[in-house]
Amino acid sequence: MKMKLIVILLLNFSIANAQKYLGKTSFKVKGETYNINRIDNGSINSHSRFMSIGNSRNVLKKEKVQMSSKIRNNILNDIITTESEQKKIKDIITAKFPSLINKFKNEKFIVVYYIGPAGDIRELEFLLQDDTQFTPDELYTLEATLKKEYKFKIQNNGMEGLSFVPLYWQIRFN
Repeated sequence: MKMKLIVILLLNFSIANAQKYLGKTSFKVKGETYNINRIDNGSINSHSRFMSIGNSRNVLKKEKVQMSSKIRNNILNDIITTESEQKKIKDIITAKFPSLINKFKNEKFIVVYYIGPAGDIRELEFLLQDDTQFTPDELYTLEATLKKEYKFKIQNNGMEGLSFVPLYWQIRFN
């Protein structure tokens, strides 16, 4: 009987935890406001059951990136996104947030990085499923940590003349 009660309580907690963003358009963490936008099925970046979560102070998402065809054709080669770079991000997360590894294994976790010309992360936005297990505090801390501790490698002056480039990059732990 005790075991059934424990299972029921855990199930209720899991369901309630998965609905923490349901119906919300924003949340606050440590004085920072994060906006939540549902990604509808009719949009260009259509991901059913996904939402984007980003700091309300982010402005780069609204800016149009103007780049020459030469840069546009090579930018994904000039920003280094090899497995070794993915491993660096995973190592940062593993060292700082060992308790989050299972959440990363169980969910799609896509980050939109707004990268400056020197490879610095100027802003970022999370694309998460509606039933994500990541808490607002975890997202706040992940944002601060990635901005502080990771820098993209840029080769061939790939961002010459650009103020930033958006890059969608999934963090995978499986």
